[in-house]
Amino acid sequence: MEIVLLELARLKLHEEVDPRALRRLIQEIESDGVLWSPIIVDRENMVVLDGTHRVNALRVLRCRYVCVYLVDYSDSEIGVDRWFRAIPESLDTERAEEIAEALGMELIPLESSRLKDVSYPVLRLRDGSSFAFVPKPDAVNSYDALHGFERRLEAMGYTMDYDTETDAEIKLTHDAVSAILQPPVLGKEQVVATAVQGRVLSCKATRHVIPGHPVGVDVPLTLLRDHEINIEEANARLAELIQRKRTENMPPGTVWRGRRYDENTRLFADEVGQGTGTPRDTTLCPRSSGEASPGRSLLTGKRERRYEKCRI
Repeated sequence: MEIVLLELARLKLHEEVDPRALRRLIQEIESDGVLWSPIIVDRENMVVLDGTHRVNALRVLRCRYVCVYLVDYSDSEIGVDRWFRAIPESLDTERAEEIAEALGMELIPLESSRLKDVSYPVLRLRDGSSFAFVPKPDAVNSYDALHGFERRLEAMGYTMDYDTETDAEIKLTHDAVSAILQPPVLGKEQVVATAVQGRVLSCKATRHVIPGHPVGVDVPLTLLRDHEINIEEANARLAELIQRKRTENMPPGTVWRGRRYDENTRLFADEVGQGTGTPRDTTLCPRSSGEASPGRSLLTGKRERRYEKCRI
């Protein structure tokens, strides 16, 4: 596992950011004083696969370095999935058709058997109906169409949550949302080409599945902001930090800092006895009540506002 520090300026992005989410993230990183988990980066092209908002937050915080986990993107075990958009406010066929028409698109009814892995965006409503965005463009242009639809919804007061396919379908089935937007699946070559060409797709365009996804390294912000030391010295300090950690493989379905990982993750935590070690049978899960946890984070020792210990 190659976890190192790189110059922040070397990284290439392929997605936009959600400004509101970015502002919250900047505040959290600055408050906690650490970057919790490495950014996942393609070793060959320096393309960010997971961590676009964190990269932008570090830029705003004037960091020189960033902690990354370098991977071989051509590895067949690394998958490209997508984040579904869950819409809680009432959205019906008539309103959706009005929006699509205003954007020069058309919604065509789609059979449920054709919902999987299509190369165009799909709108799925609570009443069971599904519609494809047409005319059918290539996948990247499909994201342009999806982006336009999202922006129009937001302008009309709609909100969207980003969920895995499983979580989005559960919400739709239990009437927790009125609709979900299903983006097209992108190929790895399209992700790389987009970033290398200096273009960006809509926010949360991809959800990469990275076996052994590292979490909890907790790199101090002071190290990432240090403009006095060179990259070799910075990496030596990172190596010392990692050597003081113990690692534990966590199963698929683990929830950490409010995100559920479908792949297995590798948890980095302080050794037991140092005051912040994570019990072997626990992880961090979202609190169902939304209330603040009175305890401290199991991983950082910082006051944890939104998470509590739960069994896995």
